Amino acid sequence: MSRLGFLCGGELFDEGVDNVIRSCTLPGLETEGIYTHFAVSDEAGEAAEEYTRSQFELFMGVIAAVREKSGIEFAIRHCANSGAVVNYPEMNLDMVRPGLLLYGYGDGSGRLALKPCMRLVTTVSTIKFREGGTSVSYGRRFVTQKRTRMGVLAIGYADGLPRLCSNKCSFYVEGGFAPQLGSICMDMCMVDLSGLNQVDVGSEVELFGEKNSIYKLSDAAQTIPYELLCAVSKRVPRVY
Repeated sequence: MSRLGFLCGGELFDEGVDNVIRSCTLPGLETEGIYTHFAVSDEAGEAAEEYTRSQFELFMGVIAAVREKSGIEFAIRHCANSGAVVNYPEMNLDMVRPGLLLYGYGDGSGRLALKPCMRLVTTVSTIKFREGGTSVSYGRRFVTQKRTRMGVLAIGYADGLPRLCSNKCSFYVEGGFAPQLGSICMDMCMVDLSGLNQVDVGSEVELFGEKNSIYKLSDAAQTIPYELLCAVSKRVPRVY
C-alpha cells in the first residue's frame, strides 16, 4: 500500500526483512504479530487477482525469511480485509480484518449471505405543489416541467448526504421511489412525490438500506459505499 510499514518488494526484500527483524528486537518490545494490507482484493479481473496473490506471496515470503534469519515466530499473521475474506478465504491465516463487511456490504458474490445492518432514513418535513417552470434550490439546476408534488426532506450534506448526488438519485418511500430534485442543501433536500399520494408529512424516507441499495447512492456520488457509511455526521441520531 506504500503508506505504513516496510517496502519489501523486489530489490528491497533483504532490506525490508532486516527492518522487520530490527523492529522486533528493539528493547522493551514483545512482538505479537505481523500484517500487511491488500490494495485490490475487492476488485474483479485477472490483474487485481494477480496483484493480490503477489502481495500475499511476498508477505508469506517475508515471514519465512524473518524466521529463517532470526528465529522470530509471529503468533498472529493477518492480511485479509473485507475483499480477501470474501474472495480469498485461503488467505485468512490467524486473524481477519473485515471493515465494510461489518455493515453487511462488500459481499458482492453473496457468498456470505450478509444483510445490511445500517439504514439512513429521514422524514418528509413539508409538501408543496409547484407549477411547471419553477426553479428548485440553489443554482437553478432543476426546473419543473409540469405541476409537481414536491416533498422537502429533513436531511442534507451536513448530515452526510453528498451534494454531488444532486439530481442523480432517488429515495425509497411507501409506494416506490422519489427522484431527488435540485441541489442538495446543507439541512434539507427536495424530492418528487408526484403519483405517491400515500406519502405525507412525517412519512419515512429511506436514503439507503434494505429497500434502497447504498450502491446506487455511492455511484451517484462517484465514490464507494464505505465513504457514505462513514460520512453520516454526529448530528444524525442513531437508533439501535
